[in-house]
Amino acid sequence: MRDDVTDAVISTMLSQNTTDKNSKAAFKSLKETFKSWDDVVDCEDVSRIEDSIRVAGLAKTRAERIQTMLQTVKEERGSPSLDYIKNIENDDDVKKELSRFKGLGPKTISCVLLFALGRSEFPVDTHVLRITKQMGWVKPNETREGAYSHLNSLVPNDLKMDLHCLLVQHGKCCHRCAAKGRPQFPPKNGSKLLCPLTQIPKWVGNIPENELKSVQLVKTEDNVIGNVVKSEEVAQSDDAKRSKNAVIKSEHL
Repeated sequence: MRDDVTDAVISTMLSQNTTDKNSKAAFKSLKETFKSWDDVVDCEDVSRIEDSIRVAGLAKTRAERIQTMLQTVKEERGSPSLDYIKNIENDDDVKKELSRFKGLGPKTISCVLLFALGRSEFPVDTHVLRITKQMGWVKPNETREGAYSHLNSLVPNDLKMDLHCLLVQHGKCCHRCAAKGRPQFPPKNGSKLLCPLTQIPKWVGNIPENELKSVQLVKTEDNVIGNVVKSEEVAQSDDAKRSKNAVIKSEHL
């Protein structure tokens, strides 16, 4: 989680429609080029901002939106910092406040609420949307906004952070669940992971007794139990562990 809300908002804006590697490189370059957000506000040549974030793509649009947002906040509050958002207790009010800025849609705002503010939110990105459709948690033709509305009310608050992270990671590593069957981070040895999600929809919310005997709970890096995998798959390889084999505790859904 990022303590600085401004950093969180802008880094999330840069993560839209690009890879983690490129968005992180763009944010790092932006922070190195401009020593403070005031410098971004005062920059008279927007092409400098564009150049600093070009690796993330859509540089012109992103640069204009970032600068305009920061300029607006400074004009209204005397500082380009978005940390004032922390003092807004109602999540709907936070969404209303942030949504007035171009480039901040429902998914981006949901990420800010979860990762920057520690609120109980369940962002739905492309990986989460794809996998939850496969699992039958949302309708096949559901929009991202519709899926977010449904899942955000359905997923228990204490599972939202871990489940979101697990599904995103799983979508990047599993051939079956990746877009077009091409994961960003497949096993280094060229093998395909045995997807642990294939049987879950058939359970209809109840884990069969025979499955309970052959599964083990695996703790995440944060020491939080959040996924269920077959024991033989746990020992498969380090790459299998890397995928985190994301599965929600079915009894909650």
